[in-house]
Amino acid sequence: MIIPRYSLRWLLALLTVCGCLSLVLSYAFQGHAWAIGSILGLGSLIVVVALHAVAFSIAWLLTQFYYMAAGNSPSKSSGQSPFASGGSPLAPPQMGDPEPPAIMS
Repeated sequence: MIIPRYSLRWLLALLTVCGCLSLVLSYAFQGHAWAIGSILGLGSLIVVVALHAVAFSIAWLLTQFYYMAAGNSPSKSSGQSPFASGGSPLAPPQMGDPEPPAIMS
C-alpha cells in the first residue's frame, strides 16, 4: 500500500506532543532555566541518535566494501560459531553435554 494509514488517535497524540514541545520551547525563549535545560536535553538526545545512525552507516558501508573487494556478498557467506565442534582450532574441545542442575527440595 502506498499511502500509510494513521489512526486519529495517533495523529491527536502527535499533535499534543508537538504542542507541548512548542510550549516548552516558548518558555525557553522567555528565559526559563527548566525549559532551556529540557530543550537542550532533548536536542542532545537527538544528536546522539543521529551520531549512532551515522556510525552504523559507516560500519555497514565498510563491511559492504570489504565483501565487494573479496568478491562475495554477505548474504552468501555462512557464519559459523567458534564454539561449534570443529569450528575453531583455538576453541577447547567439548567435555560433554552439561547436566541439568539438581533441584533442591
